[in-house]
Amino acid sequence: MSTILNRFKQSAQDLVEILYSLQLSIWTDWTVQINHTKSTVAFLICDDSLNYIFGNSVKLDDGRDFRFPFEHNAIIQIALCAAFRDGYDRFIDSDSSLDNIMALSATAACCSLHEFSTGVFKQIDFSYATFHRMYERLMNFIRDNIRTSPMLLSRWKSLYQLLHSRSR
Repeated sequence: MSTILNRFKQSAQDLVEILYSLQLSIWTDWTVQINHTKSTVAFLICDDSLNYIFGNSVKLDDGRDFRFPFEHNAIIQIALCAAFRDGYDRFIDSDSSLDNIMALSATAACCSLHEFSTGVFKQIDFSYATFHRMYERLMNFIRDNIRTSPMLLSRWKSLYQLLHSRSR
């Protein structure tokens, strides 16, 4: 289990800083950089926010803008790197098995974002004991929101197909 957790954590650490735009230009004043990182991380995860799991806004057929959960590029890339490209995809045999992978990817992203919460990187242990509540919260979100909404479930099934097609 720890090998899998470590793989997800390493993928998150490699991607989160860039894909959540935590790092400004190298020429940015250090204090400005720290404040930017702190405020960005606070918006994404403060007060148990799930802002960090939502992708960019897309226009629906009815003209509304909508942000799909678990479609932030960081979450997608963590899943691709940690599960689908390392051969674990053979165990992900249905869209329902995707639930665990996406919840774990998002939990790893959350952990990595917490590592930047002071404005500078500080390592945090990614263990079941530390992050199981977030993982369970995300699994419940999937069950209560994605699995009960025809629109979200259809998109989830499409995401599963796309992730599998990229793993080959």
